[in-house]
Amino acid sequence: STAPPPASDEVPIASGLAPPDVRGSGPIVVGVRDPRQTAAFVRRTVDLLDPERLAGLRKAEEVLGRYARISVQEDLLDRLAGSATVSSRDGRTFTLRSGLDDPGVTAGALVRLGALARFGGPLADLAGVDLGGIAVDEQDGGRYVVTRDGRLLVALAVVDGRLVASTDPGVDLAAAAAVPAGPPAPAAGALRGRLDAEFLKAEIVTRLGLPAFVRGALAPLGAPMVTARGERDIVDVQVVVPVAGG
Repeated sequence: STAPPPASDEVPIASGLAPPDVRGSGPIVVGVRDPRQTAAFVRRTVDLLDPERLAGLRKAEEVLGRYARISVQEDLLDRLAGSATVSSRDGRTFTLRSGLDDPGVTAGALVRLGALARFGGPLADLAGVDLGGIAVDEQDGGRYVVTRDGRLLVALAVVDGRLVASTDPGVDLAAAAAVPAGPPAPAAGALRGRLDAEFLKAEIVTRLGLPAFVRGALAPLGAPMVTARGERDIVDVQVVVPVAGG
């Protein structure tokens, strides 16, 4: 509960019971309605609690703004709309699919990444420009791959009016965008997530450093489902974990 209530746009998720559309599958799948609000909350929270985690992103934003005239906030984050789904096949790399309120603005920003792609490397060195290790590779199909010191930061594309972004080097962005939304979910709030049962058991054993035989004791656990509803006076989160024979 919150007292006094914060402003509507300071709540972690959009208000109301309507669930998000969820696209994609994998061990981890989370859908959120009105992703712009959630993205802003996550960014404020990380910036407050662990500012160093955003240091690399800030450097990338500086380079993109100065040399490609791209505002990550205005051209990307502020354009997120409708529903967004974040999925992961391994818990370490993630793929985002999100609706956009103005796909043309975001698509135009990505086109300007092409200028940075052509300006990078030896040309930047010759001009005495420090890109902070940021490089952009412009690929077929409007796909742009942003790296820093040779390591993937994110691959992005606007496909059929949706933004697709991934930290997974092997992802097919066009195929990810084409995944249809799943069946309508019961009304429960703006956030809905699910976790594969076998993935959960493996992660518990691995992250806690437990012996492998403990996984047998976890066998009754089913796939957890998380739903959340946000209002100005309360954020209500429910986690349901099926247990065989329970």
